[in-house]
Amino acid sequence: MLVLGCPAEETNGAKVKMAAEGAFTQVDAAMLAHPYHHFQESGSSAALQAIRISFFGREAHAADAPGTGINALDGVLALFRSIDLLRPSLPAGTTINGVIPHGGTVANVIPSYASADFHLRGRSSTGLDALAGVLEHEAKGIAAELGARVEVSHYESTYQNMVTNQALSSVFTEYLKQMGVAEVAPSEDSPFSLDMGNVSQVCPAIHPYFGICQEKKAELHTAEFCACAAGEYAHQQALVTVKALALTGWRMLTDQEFLSKIKEEFSHRSKCISSPSNQ
Repeated sequence: MLVLGCPAEETNGAKVKMAAEGAFTQVDAAMLAHPYHHFQESGSSAALQAIRISFFGREAHAADAPGTGINALDGVLALFRSIDLLRPSLPAGTTINGVIPHGGTVANVIPSYASADFHLRGRSSTGLDALAGVLEHEAKGIAAELGARVEVSHYESTYQNMVTNQALSSVFTEYLKQMGVAEVAPSEDSPFSLDMGNVSQVCPAIHPYFGICQEKKAELHTAEFCACAAGEYAHQQALVTVKALALTGWRMLTDQEFLSKIKEEFSHRSKCISSPSNQ
C-alpha cells in the first residue's frame, strides 16, 4: 500500500501535476476522504478551467487625444457582455464567473492593457474544452473590431471532473457502517472542483466525505468549519474514516476478485470515453 502526501489542493492542485507526471499510473486505486458537514458517498465533481483573457491596446490622453488610443478595457467589457448573451444557451451545470483584475490605472489615460480572469465549470472536461474555444473565438472577434491584440492563457491548473469507481465506493461505505457510522448520505453531482478529479481519470478513485460537525452544520472554508476541524469530535471521525480506508485497502490486497471488479469498471469506462462515438 502506498501513501502519497498531496499538498496544495486549495491553491493550485498538486495532484493535477502529480497525475500528469505519472504518480498514479501504476496505482491500482486511489482513495481520499475530505472533511464535510456529514458523511457522504463519493460522487462527481465539476471540471474547471481558469482562463485569463488579456487585451493589449494603445495608451492615449483621454481628454486631449482619445481618438489616437485603443482602449483595452473596452475589449474586456465587450467580452463580459458577450458572455451574458451566451449564458442562456450554456449546458446544464455549466457556469462562467469572471473578474477584472486589471482595467487601467488612472481615469484620464486610455488603458493599453486590461485583463479578465474566468472560472469555467462544467460536468465534463470535454464540454469545457469546447466552451473555452467559444470564449477565445469571442475574444478574438472583439479584439479585431477594436484593432487590439488579445492573448488567452490558463492562470491556474485545469481540474478534470471526478469519476467515482462505484465498486470501490460501495465497499468503503460498507466498512464505514461497520465502524458505527449510522448515516452515509448518497452521492451527488457536486459543484466543487477537485484535483482528485484528475487522479480519477488515470486510475480507479474515490473521494468520499466525512462529517466533522457535531452540533450544527458549518459551511466549508469558514471560521466555524475551522473550529470544528480542531475539535475532538472531528479527530474521532477522522480516525473512523482512516480505519475504513485502511480496511478497503486491505480488501484490495487480499481479495483478487474485488480488485478485478474495480479494474474492470475503470477499464470499461475508459473504453467508453475513448470510443469514436464519444468523441
